[in-house]
Amino acid sequence: MADGSRLQAQAGTPDIAIRAAVDADGPALMALVGRCYAGFWGCVLWVDGETPYLRRPASVAAERDWRFWVAERQGCVVGSVAIKPEPGARPAQRVASFYVHPGARRQRIGWHLMDLAEADAAGRGAAAMVLWSDTRFVEAHALYEARGYTRTGEARALHDMSLTREFAFEKSF
Repeated sequence: MADGSRLQAQAGTPDIAIRAAVDADGPALMALVGRCYAGFWGCVLWVDGETPYLRRPASVAAERDWRFWVAERQGCVVGSVAIKPEPGARPAQRVASFYVHPGARRQRIGWHLMDLAEADAAGRGAAAMVLWSDTRFVEAHALYEARGYTRTGEARALHDMSLTREFAFEKSF
């Protein structure tokens, strides 16, 4: 998938193509994340201070051994997901940059992105997937739980501009 080849999403979303992110997706990814944050009071996108990888997603992914995908509809980025190695004793991958445009939710786009991320992680030898999710992202939590992720009971505060507090989720393969 890292070569930029396209995958058609499965039944229910035939107009969605999922492909590896390229650096030219940076502006669209920033717009996507900004739009997602706009739905939550106090969420602020500060690219240069907190998410500079959004400016060069493919290059950063290659430099850091990440995988990064986008979902497109008619040439517009409507979703994204990345995975990156999770430090620790067991082989695991961490889900990152998982966003679906509010106008494209409940169309299984997020489900297909997570299918791809989990399959890639398993193919790379991961025994588990982990993720941290803002406490405000209740819809995302429901998706994670429907996919078999469980809350670990851990929470953390990021002390960022959005005053983010996150819950930890995990899924073993």
